[in-house]
Amino acid sequence: MRVTHMLVARRTQNYIQDAMQRLARTQEQMSTGRKVLRLSDDPPALSQLLNVRAAVERNKQYMRNITDGLSYLDGADTALGTAGELLQKAIEYAIQGANGTLEPDDMAAIGEQIDKMIDELVDIANTTVGGKYIFAGTKNDQPPFWRDGDKIYYGGNLERVSREILDQANYTIDVPPVTYTTINLGYPLDGGRGIGRDETSAKADGNLIIETSRNGVVNKFEIPFSAGESYSSIAEKITDMVPGVWATFIDDNGPNQNAFIIKSASGTLSVKEASDGTLGASTTFASHPETEDVVPGVFGFYNENSHEVVGGVFEVLMKLAQSLKDGDVSGVHSSIGKLNDQLDHILRYRVQVGARTNHFESVRSQLQDQEVRLTQVLSNLEDADVARVAVDLSRQQLAYQAALAAGARILETSLLDYLR
Repeated sequence: MRVTHMLVARRTQNYIQDAMQRLARTQEQMSTGRKVLRLSDDPPALSQLLNVRAAVERNKQYMRNITDGLSYLDGADTALGTAGELLQKAIEYAIQGANGTLEPDDMAAIGEQIDKMIDELVDIANTTVGGKYIFAGTKNDQPPFWRDGDKIYYGGNLERVSREILDQANYTIDVPPVTYTTINLGYPLDGGRGIGRDETSAKADGNLIIETSRNGVVNKFEIPFSAGESYSSIAEKITDMVPGVWATFIDDNGPNQNAFIIKSASGTLSVKEASDGTLGASTTFASHPETEDVVPGVFGFYNENSHEVVGGVFEVLMKLAQSLKDGDVSGVHSSIGKLNDQLDHILRYRVQVGARTNHFESVRSQLQDQEVRLTQVLSNLEDADVARVAVDLSRQQLAYQAALAAGARILETSLLDYLR
């Protein structure tokens, strides 16, 4: 092989370029403090590195979710605590009004105080955290509760607010402001078949018996229907004829989606057939699902049609205020026990909030420990050993300078040497 000046020049240039590239990479490692700068730097460690980074980002999102959830829970705890203090004050007023020594004007004055407390409780029910109304379900961009005379209305929904704080672990961060009883006529509790998923109309003439119970008073209603009458028509009839109860039949023309739903704001709802099989395809059972007791929300039950809130703390306070204004001592006295019941009811929800708060704080501590460990693993995978990189940098600089010096010595012959 004939070695020419051109070959020597090219090889020398390549050596210098390689030394410069190694020096530039070492300088970049020193500047960034990282040994893995590109995917090609350490392919075997790349998969583990990406997995750890993804885990770190997930943990950060879970931490943000926990922080957001704790703000909701803290807001709910504060609101429930304030509501409890308000009820304690209302009980004191009720005891004053029930002692039988006050003049009617004095009792009416106390009634006015209770009336103002109702407005204050509406404000508590409209508590916000970060611009979101925490007692409004997921429809939380506007105040959910408002008062109109002696009635309270709710404009939110019953969908719960939740946050994912671990992989596939969603937990609610709110408390139900209101609730209602729901029965699906397709799923009887007595072992019968109920309304079939492919049915849309009654099979025979009959009657549907609906019973509701509120404050110990049972109301019974009988809804007649005809063979072939659509379930939608029967649902409309139930809504029109039974106060505090509303019904709907969902039919999307699919075999698995039909549903005959009856709801009640009473807390207790009973639905029965007057004869066998008039609604469902079976003729071997006599009743559809039946009584179900539902715990009221923080502020009572909710009528989805009228949006009225009933059977809760607002109703008790309004009856107390009216008894005081009417000078009804016995009515005031009976309200004391109901106020204590409502105070216990709110306390139970506050205990639930406290338990969920402890849960979130425990998970947050766990995630903080995981973050420390994952950060250490990430550091081991991609962080450079500064001392070692400094030694490498000095060696690369020396090699680069040597390559330049060698090239200068080898290629120092020029055209002038041939013209001497």
